[in-house]
Amino acid sequence: MAVGGKRVVSRSHAANLLRQAMRGGVVDIEIRSGSDSRIVHLQEPDYAVDAYPHKPRDYRPLDFPGMSFGLFLPDSFKLQYVKQIHSAILERGAKRTLIVTSSFYRDLVGDLLRDLPLPDGAAIDLIVPTNEFFGGTVVVGDLWVLDDIGSAVRAYVASHDKPDLLLIPGSFLSRWQRDLRGVPYVELQAQLGIEVGIIKVDRVML
Repeated sequence: MAVGGKRVVSRSHAANLLRQAMRGGVVDIEIRSGSDSRIVHLQEPDYAVDAYPHKPRDYRPLDFPGMSFGLFLPDSFKLQYVKQIHSAILERGAKRTLIVTSSFYRDLVGDLLRDLPLPDGAAIDLIVPTNEFFGGTVVVGDLWVLDDIGSAVRAYVASHDKPDLLLIPGSFLSRWQRDLRGVPYVELQAQLGIEVGIIKVDRVML
């Protein structure tokens, strides 16, 4: 991959090159798939340009840190997320912890937690909720609602021992700890009868 004629060496490098190109509002990127290569021209219309329906006149970009030309390249998975999980388990003395993750990160999270030092008798399991609210091909964890997680936990409990701690990523919750429908996470805790802890992560990260 190349951005503005410069070969990309990492995801963070690509994100940085796109941010720099945003100053001029235009950039060409080269995308390769196997032996195929394609040049894509990206342009961010000026505020005064009417690019309806994509950008009506006087459009202002959404406050979405890290997005350039409509592309979002998340940072790498941070080990501090694992530390938060470990601390939550130890602080609560949980014996059975259920962790909510997306399909994108399930294998990575599983590998990182496999050798996590836990008290005797403590166990960890992972679940990947289905995006029932949006449906279709939506699989991004940032678009979950609490009902999606509730359904996944109930299905899990139907064939496993009930966990005493449920850890969910906070990336799909607002600053008031509510989901996209305005439901506070404490309602999930009350409905399931399971203590819920929130792991602070960046968007598209767990």
